[in-house]
Amino acid sequence: DTEQLINFDFALDPGGSINGFVSDSSGVLPNGTGAARLYDFDGNTLAVFRNWQNDGSYRIGGVIPGTYQVVLTSYGAGLVDERFDDETCPRNSCDPELGVPVVVGPAEDVMDINAELAQGAVIRGTITDASTQQGVEGYCVAFYTSGGVYAAFACADENGDYESFTGLPDGEYLMSNAFWGDVAADGYLAQAWTDDGSFVPCGEPCDFLLGDTFTVSGTTPVEGINLEMEKGSKIPGSVTDISAAPLAGIDIQLLSSVDGSVIRTVTPDAAGLFAFEGVGSGIYHVRTSNLDGYEDLLFASPMVSCRPFCDPLSGADLDINGVDDHASIDFTLATTPVIQGNVTEDDGVTGAFGVKVKADTTRGIKIAETTTNSSGDYSLA
Repeated sequence: DTEQLINFDFALDPGGSINGFVSDSSGVLPNGTGAARLYDFDGNTLAVFRNWQNDGSYRIGGVIPGTYQVVLTSYGAGLVDERFDDETCPRNSCDPELGVPVVVGPAEDVMDINAELAQGAVIRGTITDASTQQGVEGYCVAFYTSGGVYAAFACADENGDYESFTGLPDGEYLMSNAFWGDVAADGYLAQAWTDDGSFVPCGEPCDFLLGDTFTVSGTTPVEGINLEMEKGSKIPGSVTDISAAPLAGIDIQLLSSVDGSVIRTVTPDAAGLFAFEGVGSGIYHVRTSNLDGYEDLLFASPMVSCRPFCDPLSGADLDINGVDDHASIDFTLATTPVIQGNVTEDDGVTGAFGVKVKADTTRGIKIAETTTNSSGDYSLA
């Protein structure tokens, strides 16, 4: 435990860079209000750099050789994102088959990846709490194209009013209070926007395509895209060991009662307390999951052991109505038997350091994993 490892030296090759300016019709955008977003051709965001250079330009450094997409964007100016070169598109909806790829060679500085962004239409509305009828300060919502691709976002001010950070080009759009089709925040139910203001829960992960579209045309702001949010149920609980000491590193999983799949995972705090918030109506199961040497349990009466595995549908049904909170679910986890051993190099003597060792069930399900120490010793619990 006190071993000192030295001489971990690295020799780094210089990377390339992508450089340019983000402008509007009046000139280069002020420092910090423009940015370049670097994507691969699978649509994954690799880097985002704002225009913080002294001359108002941006610089993406440390780029390995390859071919990339670059999307130029702004913050708070109502401008429409653009994929280089001159391909208007909101954020992740850029078609990789359009525009001009940016090719970076070894240690190459690629210059003049510029864009003059056009004015688009901003989206405005109010986000309120259904029970208090008050604005929800700081809550953020996401906008998507009608094809379900993320396009923009906005966050509410102290009155619950918002304006999208970027402008949007002509098209049909949807809105949800759950980013990336995930779950809503702050205990609210994930929902999709509807033009009549009706509440449409969109599930976990949120299917925002259940909502209605609104139309963007020209540069006229789109007003009144309001969202009245409702709180969901809360499922609280705790995790301790058999001595009643809290366990903070254990995953707690909320499971579907249909197929046992994991809907959401939370981790207890330092006091061993956890909570699933904003849970919609339905039947659920709850279990623990860890690789720390504790016996996992599926909530039931009595508890069902999941060491080495269990049928998730054999747990107690949690009938959640989406309004009321559930009683606390408390787990007490015992440690499991320990497997110890040693791994050596091919000379049969020298301990092999850093070798991954895992224990699987006969069905190939991993139940424990560790790595060997400097002497080649390991312990699986």
